[in-house]
Amino acid sequence: MGTYWDPTAWYHKDEQGRFIPGSIAPGYKEVVQTLADLYKQGAVTPDFVTLDWANTNKEFYSGKAGIFIAAINGMSEDYVKGLLAIQPEAKFVSLEAFKAPDGSQGWTAARGFGGFNVISAQAAKDPVKLARILEILEFSRKFYPVEDRKDTNPDYDFYLGNVGVSYDMVDGKPKFKENAVNLGLAPSTFLPDGGWPAKESDMNYPAGYSLPLIQELTGSLANHLNSTNWYASPNYPVISQTNLDKGAQLDQYLIDEQTKMIAGQRPVSDWDKMVDEWKKMGGEQIIQEVNAGIAIKDASEAWIK
Repeated sequence: MGTYWDPTAWYHKDEQGRFIPGSIAPGYKEVVQTLADLYKQGAVTPDFVTLDWANTNKEFYSGKAGIFIAAINGMSEDYVKGLLAIQPEAKFVSLEAFKAPDGSQGWTAARGFGGFNVISAQAAKDPVKLARILEILEFSRKFYPVEDRKDTNPDYDFYLGNVGVSYDMVDGKPKFKENAVNLGLAPSTFLPDGGWPAKESDMNYPAGYSLPLIQELTGSLANHLNSTNWYASPNYPVISQTNLDKGAQLDQYLIDEQTKMIAGQRPVSDWDKMVDEWKKMGGEQIIQEVNAGIAIKDASEAWIK
């Protein structure tokens, strides 16, 4: 829907003017209320709590569900082929971020992928071994444009585990053999870093697929994601010790209580009471610690155009 309703974004403020996590904010309360209404009408599968990822895919691609998440990378063509087998006229329509009541519109940016590799000091005693480690790390970061993703490209062929061994070329595109990934036959599945282009525009997501239906969808998603606004949640650079100690437990508490609300086991009108319970368990301390480190005064300062 967008940042305004995102449970992970610190976008809204409380009555004291402090940023609060989206999971206790009014935007996400709207989401829970909507899901509760839909559940009551039978529009949400009764076993949504226990539905695993594989069966969630099955619900959508078998034609039972009509709304699902999609990504510009990593879509399963086999799943889509199954959908087309039972509904040949099926169409995918991507949704842009909704315009929020406060006029904002956009998605919450991810934290990013910053990190570093640590090499044992013992490796310095063997310069040849150290050079080899650095070579492997550098190789794992190589980006392959679409035109270079061929079995005749020795680097790319090695990266995928060699044609005929871990993958085959099908319609001009690599396809892993059954269990190739689980058996660790492809270096691409275990090398520490993944290749990423110097510019986002160098990515050609639709070209990674054969089915026109997915090509159209990923092209639409790419165009939208390249033109939308992104919210850099102000809590990202802040470390809260209480969140480190109790965050997972508190997150699970909210998930459990909000699930009860969706399923009709607890009224959504209990929202403020739930928030108070969460605060007493440590949530109030998290809000204080995070706000002490937030550098902006207003959420409007965190939007990236």
